[in-house]
Amino acid sequence: MLATKKESLSPKGIITLASAYYHERKFLDAIRLLVSLTEEKESESAAWFLLARSYREANNIEKAMEAYRKTIELRPKQIRAFDELLALY
Repeated sequence: MLATKKESLSPKGIITLASAYYHERKFLDAIRLLVSLTEEKESESAAWFLLARSYREANNIEKAMEAYRKTIELRPKQIRAFDELLALY
């Protein structure tokens, strides 16, 4: 499985793999990859945004809100993150 080869992927590759999981509705697999990536590279705003969306789809609203806030902290002009965060209230 590709997920076991995470160590050999770049951050962009990990985000691409997590996005594929997200689109396959494998939210927990996406979350696992993205949590690991954001722990290693806290400044990856794209990873935080996809993590927020994955948490939202997995019905973990509190974690989704935290990840949206981090996305906004890193990219204050990311309007979509603001919109999706507000939709959770």
